[in-house]
Amino acid sequence: MSSFQRAREALGIRLREMRLAARLTGKQLAEQNEWHPSKVSKIEGGKQTPAEVDLEAWAVACGQADLTPDLVAKLPLAPVHGFWLMDEHVVVVENFTASQNLTQASEISAYVRIFDQLAGAARYESDARTVIIRALADLRASMN
Repeated sequence: MSSFQRAREALGIRLREMRLAARLTGKQLAEQNEWHPSKVSKIEGGKQTPAEVDLEAWAVACGQADLTPDLVAKLPLAPVHGFWLMDEHVVVVENFTASQNLTQASEISAYVRIFDQLAGAARYESDARTVIIRALADLRASMN
């Protein structure tokens, strides 16, 4: 399971707890906010990411409007797509819907080579600034 999905599910659990504490059914919450009835169950089940306005409406309906900023802060960021070299024994590969731990030496060495290539191509500090300034100048020139 990806970190994005874990965050979405954790937020759904928190929202369900709020709704139950407010003694609201999913149908009542949906009706109060003029949502399709399935929206509540999809959000609570981690199948749908709520928008900020949904979180605000949810908190207000549950009598906890003051929690809106905390709920918004828990919104998962865009799904992560990448890999992490944890140590010489594990590489974690994550895409938009899943996460996998790779432990075979041949797989790990392939990701180490990829990481080394990416690190070699990366630009930092003034080099990065120069690349960005050049790209912006090219973009401006192409728009004229």
